[in-house]
Amino acid sequence: MVGVLVRSALAVERWRTGCLAAKWCSRLHLRRGIHWPRSCRLQVSTSLVSPQQRQGVRTGCTLSEERHPMARAAGQQPSLDGSTKEPLLLPNGELFDRGRFTETLRLKAVKLPSRDCQNGLKRLAGFTLNKPRLKNVIHVPQEPAGPDRLVLLRPEAFEAGELKPAVRAFVLEAQYEVVDHALVLGYDYYGADQILRKLLPKGSEVPTAFETVGHIAHLNLREEFLPYKHVIGQVILDKNPKLETVVNKVGTIDNEFRVFTMELLAGKDKMETEVRQHGLCFKLDFSKVYWNSRLEREHELLVHSFKEGEVIADMMAGIGPFALPAANKGCVVLANDLNPDSVKWMRHNVKRNRLQGRISCFNLCGREFIRRLVAGDLQAAAVEDSETSCATSAGLRSAQNERKELKAPVDLPTYFSHAVMNLPASALEFLDVFTGLLTPVRHTWGGRPLPYIHCYGFARGSEGEEDLDEVILRAETAMGMRMGKDYNIRLVRNVAPNKTMICLTFQLPADIAFAPERKTEPHQKKPRLASE
Repeated sequence: MVGVLVRSALAVERWRTGCLAAKWCSRLHLRRGIHWPRSCRLQVSTSLVSPQQRQGVRTGCTLSEERHPMARAAGQQPSLDGSTKEPLLLPNGELFDRGRFTETLRLKAVKLPSRDCQNGLKRLAGFTLNKPRLKNVIHVPQEPAGPDRLVLLRPEAFEAGELKPAVRAFVLEAQYEVVDHALVLGYDYYGADQILRKLLPKGSEVPTAFETVGHIAHLNLREEFLPYKHVIGQVILDKNPKLETVVNKVGTIDNEFRVFTMELLAGKDKMETEVRQHGLCFKLDFSKVYWNSRLEREHELLVHSFKEGEVIADMMAGIGPFALPAANKGCVVLANDLNPDSVKWMRHNVKRNRLQGRISCFNLCGREFIRRLVAGDLQAAAVEDSETSCATSAGLRSAQNERKELKAPVDLPTYFSHAVMNLPASALEFLDVFTGLLTPVRHTWGGRPLPYIHCYGFARGSEGEEDLDEVILRAETAMGMRMGKDYNIRLVRNVAPNKTMICLTFQLPADIAFAPERKTEPHQKKPRLASE
């Protein structure tokens, strides 16, 4: 009698614990603002569902749809207050209904004791289901706690409605039972490409490629997909749990700050995000500054060519994808950008990565920046506050102590070892600033080596057939003099059909650096090669 009472008490306690866990998980999801239709709901709640549900044997709806049946019926998303957002519509007027992707597979399975599963899988190799993200062995749906299991068979295990000899021999050998099994696959099972392939017109190339910037997915949809843009955004959001925002590029980069117009397709209107590269953290507002995650390898390659203690002049620095890694390596960096928001976030990232004393930030035109550098007139233009101290020549002496923060700014360097020009659309035209740049300081420059220039640009032509001669012609036209043959052009990445991003690297020739000074006309942008 006592044993019965103890077991009853334990059963009640388990029931009570399960109810509290379910209630806690529900509140946790609502507080964190996680929408129910996201596939990660199934992962969080697996402890509250039966083993056959975890195997994908379901009634055709996700956990979110069980709790919010109207969401499945109308293609809506439950919000934090229990209401629903506006339903997503397809171009033909139909609702985007996740329930329409439910598919039931009618399978055969071999029922056998759990102790025989390992041997069974060996004997039935080549005949089991073997579908991605599904198990070949599952619990018996009607007996989830029982000793038997089901080994799911693929249709190829049968021939003319009968088991193939190898399968039949295994079944008859131990008198196993062959049973029917219905496997229900829902929206959560399929990948984004499979979902979009069913939604978009037949023959369309599925647009599942996108750039990730922290929690933001950045798409560049072709015109033919614009009628489906919000549905595409929602599918990508559903299938990538780490994403919170999906945006689409609108138009081209046609302003001096390299910032493009974007529209929100799905998720939160949250443009401040964080990216990690080279062991550093970059925080930025993606709607106000330029960032390209695909250039991570290029950042690494160029910084690798710098030596500890060298002075780097980053003329178009952005938020510092070259500048911060160079400073972290032990270089002294003078970083400039015309966009005030870029300089703001660069200063923030300098402090966050504890690189004060190695980077000085400026908000000038690239030409004015490099001229004032060699003239020794940058100190007054340094963008400083309590967040970022000025990079100093003393930083050269402290290069071996990577985390030492210099407190008192002193005079800035008046020379540079490398100039980085990361403005591919027009950086080649900015090369005119180097003609005669060092003529006024010929005597103070002394015997220092002439600096290396790293200028990014675009080249016309398909992959392997880029017109590199045109790149050299544009560079020589800007400088007004021949460069000679001591230069290197590296292909960075294909940006678009017949358009490749390149990096032109050369040591500034003495006849250009010390040429007679010439007055340059205000910079005029040349026609763009293509939309960026």
